[in-house]
Amino acid sequence: MPITPDSLTFTDKDFSALRRRLFLLVQSTFTEWTDFDEAAFNNILVELFARAGEVLTFYQDRQANESRIVTALLRKSVLAHGKLIGFKAPGAIAARCPIKFSNVNTSGVPTAAAADIVIPAGTVVKTNNLPTAVLFELLEDLTIPAGSTHAYGLCENSTFVSEAYVSTNQANQSYRLSQTPFLDGSLVASAGNGAYSVVDSFVSSSATSRDCTVSVDENVSAVVRFGTGIRGVIPLGTITFEYRTWGGLVGRLATNTITRIEGSFTDVAATPVRIVVTNDESTTVGIDRPTVGRLRELIPLAFRMPRAAVAREDYEIGALLITSIARALHLTSNEDVAIGENEGFLFLLPADGQPASQTLIDQVMAQFFNVPGYPKPPFPSMSTYRLSAVTALRKVINVTAKIFRRKQVTGPAAKASVMANLNAFFNILNPDGTVNQRINFGFYLQDKDGNPTRLLAYSDVFNEVRDASGVLRIGAGYGDFLLNGLQADVELELKEFPQLGTVVLIDGDTSQEL
Repeated sequence: MPITPDSLTFTDKDFSALRRRLFLLVQSTFTEWTDFDEAAFNNILVELFARAGEVLTFYQDRQANESRIVTALLRKSVLAHGKLIGFKAPGAIAARCPIKFSNVNTSGVPTAAAADIVIPAGTVVKTNNLPTAVLFELLEDLTIPAGSTHAYGLCENSTFVSEAYVSTNQANQSYRLSQTPFLDGSLVASAGNGAYSVVDSFVSSSATSRDCTVSVDENVSAVVRFGTGIRGVIPLGTITFEYRTWGGLVGRLATNTITRIEGSFTDVAATPVRIVVTNDESTTVGIDRPTVGRLRELIPLAFRMPRAAVAREDYEIGALLITSIARALHLTSNEDVAIGENEGFLFLLPADGQPASQTLIDQVMAQFFNVPGYPKPPFPSMSTYRLSAVTALRKVINVTAKIFRRKQVTGPAAKASVMANLNAFFNILNPDGTVNQRINFGFYLQDKDGNPTRLLAYSDVFNEVRDASGVLRIGAGYGDFLLNGLQADVELELKEFPQLGTVVLIDGDTSQEL
């Protein structure tokens, strides 16, 4: 059952209801008023007040909706609800990729460099799909050594920004960064009295701590705040902010799609050289900031999460608070006898459906344990508990169906409607970023008593095909609808998550495959 109901109408006072009430009031007060024709001027005045009342109550209802997390529609309202419990909404994640920078001759053939070629940080490489090219920036200076034809440099789908302000030498200084969308975790702040560290709050800051905080609003605009001198050192002189913008899903690219480079280059001997680029690997996953719908799911989970991971579900929630993780399952010996005592496995399913990378696994483990290179865990685990975070196992579901098309529906159109329904059913997330509750791990496919049946219902998949807009009916014969070759529910392991496999659709009228 979704936890985000539709917007509610609290007052139920529309134009018709208010008009009816006003005329009843008129009749009870002015008994001589008997002309209720819509063209009468006095009735025009009554309806004018009814219309004004309708508009006022409409906006009262909308404001009331924004006061509750389950009905709020504005990102600003949802972020404010999260702030009440200390929830910080995760931002977008920028895709990264090692880019191959090659020195070539006028014919485009890779050629050994006569001298070192230094390609400066910030160099822009991009895709060829103008005018909507996707841009990446080189993060650090790269050198193609003399005698080599190429070198690899790490690039990120973001833009570097540097800004400077003059300190007022006052307590509680705040500065709104000019460029959006701000990329979380990218800020480097410094002032005339030294570098500043970004912290969540000034609660643990002392009078000698050079700390600042960053808050990001609904427009992805960042505000940097400094301390009072008692909690956090007041910045002096020129304050410099270096940060990055953009990131998100747009940076998710396949191999050999980044093929253009901006700028001209010379080697250290000042000889002009020609540089070409390509990406031998696909980019790492770029993630958009969570949608309003997704935030409405995450905030109650964050409120449910204690400041330590104790219960089985705590580890799942801790993983789900990582932007890239869409679904998670934590199993112990209580659920799976093959798991040892005081031990657990956390199965992770990223939002893109791909296997979880080691970097992502480390990020999740850092939620519960001390992991080198990561901050102190926000939800520390029990000291003797052994947790292993692994990528989720997928169960491929192949579908075979004999379908009869509706009148004037072509075969390709019927197939497209079936595929749209099946993809929506098996998608990890809904289009609005919320969790697709129709599909889950085998452990969460449970009976009325909460015991895992581990059965993906045959009828659920059947209904998706039958209800496709181009389908009149499904064949009634044995074998006219099969899941993995059988006319039965599909049994999953506790830790398996269903994934749509091959779909074979047979035209019931021609017996030909669509």
